[in-house]
Amino acid sequence: MNLGTYPTLFGGIGAIISIVAARWIGTRPVLMSSAALLFCATAWSCVSRGRDRGLHSNTAARCFIGLGGGAYESLVPLIVQDMNYIHKRNRALALVWGSGGMIGATFGAISTYIVAGLNWRWMYWIINIVNGMAMVLIFLYVPETTWPRRMSDLSGSRILFQTRWPDMEETFTDII
Repeated sequence: MNLGTYPTLFGGIGAIISIVAARWIGTRPVLMSSAALLFCATAWSCVSRGRDRGLHSNTAARCFIGLGGGAYESLVPLIVQDMNYIHKRNRALALVWGSGGMIGATFGAISTYIVAGLNWRWMYWIINIVNGMAMVLIFLYVPETTWPRRMSDLSGSRILFQTRWPDMEETFTDII
């Protein structure tokens, strides 16, 4: 029960901590540090050994995996929201959540064959390789998306658009 319960608890704690930290120092540094934590914790889980201390070590490593993974679950939708206009956010979030669900289901089905053919440690090594590639991609391609906003910007109540009336010479901005 502890092997599944504690990492889930720490995933929720990691999500809360990462949202607060992202609003304080920015999403990019928090996402990069969470990726590094996830990489190190997954490597720790790969090498945990021993009958007595091995399970406790693996449980502790999985708790740190939960801390790092909670940031992904909370910050990726925040980054998608920051990078898209209000009228395109739903489609982008649906794409992120839908593809995440498909990848998770596919990887869950494949993982049974990996564990049966190799062992459970290889499952963590493969996850760690994917985390390492994700860490490099985050470093190269994820921009900082946090900037100060007014409450009206977040709610969508202030919409700016430009119109050109046929009988007017100039373009103006209308604030609704």
